[in-house]
Amino acid sequence: MRAATFKTTALVLSLAIGAGCASGRTVSKRRGPQPTYTWKQAVYFDFDKSEVRGDAHAVLDDVAGRMKGDEKAVAILEGHADPIGESYYNEALAEDRARSVRVYLRDQGADAHRITMTSKGERDPVVQGYGRKDLEPNRRVDVILTLTGSEEESKKEEGK
Repeated sequence: MRAATFKTTALVLSLAIGAGCASGRTVSKRRGPQPTYTWKQAVYFDFDKSEVRGDAHAVLDDVAGRMKGDEKAVAILEGHADPIGESYYNEALAEDRARSVRVYLRDQGADAHRITMTSKGERDPVVQGYGRKDLEPNRRVDVILTLTGSEEESKKEEGK
């Protein structure tokens, strides 16, 4: 019986040492996953163009700033085109638009490794219509940004 008591004491002592109790260290508790929220914006493009327009700079500068301020932030860039022209061409144009946004964000200091691009081409339009003017809202890149923390915390940080 004495051997069983010794083994039990040795086991308890080794567990305590392994947990850091015997050395005076405290055992840290693991945190669960941090909350996240998604923030979505769109930037628009001229007909048959993939260059980032000047009116998109403020939105993209904000996206880059948010990504730099949150080391776990990730972005998805969804390129879109209107249905004018051949679908294979619109698919490539939408991808070029997403790539242009990615390059802009990278140039503003966002980590390009945390940015994913996809091309929706002329699929997933936001408006239906005929002619260049009616279809302007379809020529866009949707920026879908996932950030850690909560949206309320982010708004507080922006207000500082």
